[in-house]
Amino acid sequence: MKIVGIDPSINASGIYTMELDDNTLDVVSQDYLGFTQVKKNEYKNIIWYKKKDFKHGLEQNVWMQNYIYDFIKHSTFLAIEGYAYGATGKVFEIGEFCGGIKQMVFNMKIKMRIYEPAVIKMYATGKGTSDKISMCDEYDKHENGQLDLGHLPQYKTPKEDIVDAYYICKLLRLELMLRRALINLKDLSETEIKIFNRCTKSNPINILARNFIGE
Repeated sequence: MKIVGIDPSINASGIYTMELDDNTLDVVSQDYLGFTQVKKNEYKNIIWYKKKDFKHGLEQNVWMQNYIYDFIKHSTFLAIEGYAYGATGKVFEIGEFCGGIKQMVFNMKIKMRIYEPAVIKMYATGKGTSDKISMCDEYDKHENGQLDLGHLPQYKTPKEDIVDAYYICKLLRLELMLRRALINLKDLSETEIKIFNRCTKSNPINILARNFIGE
């Protein structure tokens, strides 16, 4: 079974995939996809592009979505970071791009989960207010058995986007293991239990009580 985590960005989306054993959900293989506008960062699955090559933002969106489509096809479950509602900047452009990704995933009939940004940060670092630097530091300290990202510039795109996508994918795997009773909620850390019991004004039902989009 293939699962996916996506950190969506109009210029540098990060995507992380895990191939899991169908029965145990053990990780069989992993891979990532990223984007960069810096030529020297081009590497294997890091796609280099020049923004000026596109006539407008919509053309760039479609170009990036096509790469993402090819990378995630045949997946069963996918998780994506939700909107940061306090964000500033190109919020309409971001919404347009993320909406396109979600519609694409829905049409591909991949079961989808949307995790709040604070939940992803909490899962990675224990703090829902962590920044990109903390996320990358946590990856380098504790996830060195995963795919090596040491060749990429620290605390910058595309590494920071791939790191976010990794934790999104890892959280999705943890949720699936709970749902299949391969682990019990009581066996998780205090932070992880808080994540799965968490209710907010925008999400009044906890994660485990919510269906995946597309089920």
